[in-house]
Amino acid sequence: MRGKTAGVPLRRSDGSTALHLAIASQHARAAKLLLDFDADAAVATNAGVTPLLLAAENGLSKLIKLLVKVAPQSVRTASKDGSNVLSFAAQAGQVETVTMFLDAGVPVDLSNGVGRTPLMYAAGKDRVDVLKLLLAKGAVPNKTAKDGNTALTMAAEAGHVEAVRFLLSHGARTNRSACPEVTALAAAAQNGHVEVIKLLLQNHAEIDAHDDDWDSALHEAVYGGQLEAAHALVEAGANVNKKNQSGWTSMMAAAHRNFGDIVELLIWKGAALNMKTNDGRTALHIASEEGHTEVIRLLLSRGSLVDAVDRLGRTPLMMAAYRGHKDTVQLLLDNGASLVRTDKMDQTPLEVALSNSKIDVATLLVYNEPQFRRRRESSSASAERQTKRRRAANVSP
Repeated sequence: MRGKTAGVPLRRSDGSTALHLAIASQHARAAKLLLDFDADAAVATNAGVTPLLLAAENGLSKLIKLLVKVAPQSVRTASKDGSNVLSFAAQAGQVETVTMFLDAGVPVDLSNGVGRTPLMYAAGKDRVDVLKLLLAKGAVPNKTAKDGNTALTMAAEAGHVEAVRFLLSHGARTNRSACPEVTALAAAAQNGHVEVIKLLLQNHAEIDAHDDDWDSALHEAVYGGQLEAAHALVEAGANVNKKNQSGWTSMMAAAHRNFGDIVELLIWKGAALNMKTNDGRTALHIASEEGHTEVIRLLLSRGSLVDAVDRLGRTPLMMAAYRGHKDTVQLLLDNGASLVRTDKMDQTPLEVALSNSKIDVATLLVYNEPQFRRRRESSSASAERQTKRRRAANVSP
């Protein structure tokens, strides 16, 4: 089986052998046959992937035992990206295989190239039996991967209530540092896992804790459009006016993404309508720029200032005009938006529309200027008088 047979190379350009291909295709019988003919069980591909790694990744438990027997050195071998057999087995929930690897000397907290440990992979797949085994063997519950994840955040993100409960009971921390890259509460909120949110709060998760962008769990729930998660958080006392690093509140995020039901929830819970971002925009500016008419209508009906200005002196009408949102422009005009205000470039909404070639909007703005409006109203009144005269002339004495 070594070298070449009948002029056919036994390794492909990526370094894989027939044994690799059989295992990758989950053909366990073919793999066993190749091993019976002395196929090299320890050979790695160009990426450092051994047959044992492939078998672990594909959950082929019987084949794993055979490969460990014929190539025990492969147990400790990781691929070039750091993938290892213990993480694969933990993710697959194979308690017996995990035990075998640990007994063979694989470190319980062996991490891969992104810093994730077997415990994290087991947590992310709700493998509670594997969690029990790994923690009993000394796994550290609060290790952090390069992306800021822990076993608890991975379980929370996936909504695995039992895994979260087990980790909490074995020392996993809900609050890890002043500005973690990700919190378990935020991970659960963004994905709408209400039961996990409640469990974490019962275990003293800080409801307004924020990440390094100053986004809170409520921000994350809004970003994900998770109404029920947002409701659970505000009912538990989340600060609806908390700003992130850019000065955005959850209300602004909801307005930006056109989540009217979340906007309504936040208003009901006391969200300030006219707070401003770092660049001076309100939720109405943001919704107007995006053309979200239903959210705009809701904001205006609850007291948003129609002519609020940002740091550049721009009003919501100017934002809508610049983007060419004709329906939004009309809605703002109907609610009293000023046509004569100017920004710091000394431009009116009409000039803003023209500068960005939004001719339809420019026409609408001209049509709504006072002199044209008076002319229309005068024409309408004149037409109404003429109609009344015609009707009167047709009435019999």
